[in-house]
Amino acid sequence: MAGSPGPVSPCSTPEARLLDLADRLAGSGGRTRLLAETMRVHPEVSGRRPSTLNDDGSPLELCITSTRSGCRYRIIGDPEPEERGCRARLALFRDALARLLPLTSATRLAPVLDAAVDLWLPEDDASLELITSRILWLAAAIDTPGVGIYLDGRVGSYLESLERGRAWLDRMLPDASLAKRFLSAFDAVGGLGGVGVEGVTPALSRVKVQWGVVAPILLDRLGLPLLGDEPLRRFFHIMAGDRELRVTYPVFSAGFALESGALADVKVDICGCRACLALSPEEWVHRIEAACAAFGLAPPPVLPEILARAATAVFLGLGLDAAGEVRLNLYLKG
Repeated sequence: MAGSPGPVSPCSTPEARLLDLADRLAGSGGRTRLLAETMRVHPEVSGRRPSTLNDDGSPLELCITSTRSGCRYRIIGDPEPEERGCRARLALFRDALARLLPLTSATRLAPVLDAAVDLWLPEDDASLELITSRILWLAAAIDTPGVGIYLDGRVGSYLESLERGRAWLDRMLPDASLAKRFLSAFDAVGGLGGVGVEGVTPALSRVKVQWGVVAPILLDRLGLPLLGDEPLRRFFHIMAGDRELRVTYPVFSAGFALESGALADVKVDICGCRACLALSPEEWVHRIEAACAAFGLAPPPVLPEILARAATAVFLGLGLDAAGEVRLNLYLKG
């Protein structure tokens, strides 16, 4: 039944249970499992979990996006993380992406995604090995069209990654000036964490850049659009509650329209795992419900039941787009 976490089977793997949860919430009739298998994420395989997507090695996440009009659902997967040969793993990633595009109504985006991968990945095996062993992920919308790719941003030294990021943006966007301003502004406080592309068609796609933060940051001092706006400040306050929000907890990202280079949105994701805010399921529920109430968003359905027995919250992210619309992303693992 859609909207219910349903019974939890003790015999299935955490990934299988997460896919069952996603199917019930989205009412997708088995589509979620098909998407995961197409991604080369094998939910019934138990045992060793070598993925870098989650701190416990799980290769799958469910993202629930709360908007003013309702919730949307997508999965993020790490294709074949057991494969350690960099060339072989890249071939498996490309194969999974090619098979995923028709299922997500995103076939027109194929040349863009191929170019994004080709332009970003280094030629030498040593550097390629670092990327393919870290971030080489896919995303697929469950209840709407759309696909995403995410690549590790750490190529070579810190300065080499920064220069590679600037060159990549120049090739991906018709006008990369604003995107490179973001890169330069974060240069002093954080490193380039990842790059990616999300969308359906070239006209409905954005190029993504992500940063980790290693030094204290005042968002309104960066001089960047949207990042200093009031919704993000309120979100930080809600997430911190009565705890110290350490500088390394947030992950920042920005999206730029593929066909123009204009800023599409910004987002901050905050980790609540045991090593960061260490939130209990009840504290997660409180913060998610408070954020949804503060911004007039539809809360995820049956949230207390989900976090009590069906899934574990990993990140909560607030996105703000160029039109001023707010969304809340809840990331769950099995």
